[in-house]
Amino acid sequence: KRKECFACEAVFPTWYKVYTDPQGTQIRLTTGDTDVLVFVLDGAIALLDGMQYPEYTIEKGKFFLKPMGRVRDMRILQDRTRVLACHFNANSINCIRHFLDRLVPYRGNSPQEGVGVLPTHPLLEEQLRSGLKMFENRYYCNHFYEIKLEELFIYLNELYSKRELCQVFFPLLGGDPDFKNFVLMNYR
Repeated sequence: KRKECFACEAVFPTWYKVYTDPQGTQIRLTTGDTDVLVFVLDGAIALLDGMQYPEYTIEKGKFFLKPMGRVRDMRILQDRTRVLACHFNANSINCIRHFLDRLVPYRGNSPQEGVGVLPTHPLLEEQLRSGLKMFENRYYCNHFYEIKLEELFIYLNELYSKRELCQVFFPLLGGDPDFKNFVLMNYR
């Protein structure tokens, strides 16, 4: 049974989404109004190009960013794959905005194209799995998951170099974030 939070008005937190689908399942990470950090906690996935062919294989212990306004399809490559998608909006949480602002001077170290993938540090994985245990126990509190999201960015800041982080966050590091988000949300 769902455990109630006395302070939450929303029925379900929007910060975390867990995928545990069977091998061969194709999942669309939609454009939406958030950026998404995608962690492969168990198993493996393939990111697909527009023609449904594997573009990248991402295995257990790795993560990448799906920027706002970009559609990404992924295919589950192994049974018992577990993927955690952490949705965030850089403009809604000051901690995240400051995190990204501190990366801007290092953006010259970003890849020119493709997807930036980093290994998940063991301490970061432990933090993610602890939040996931609460989720699996059906504790749905938006405040709790917002705190876990802020904690995630603190871990990223402390466990990775700025140059490494630019490999993942490069799509979010250009120019004025408000204008960039406006363009991404309205490009069609």
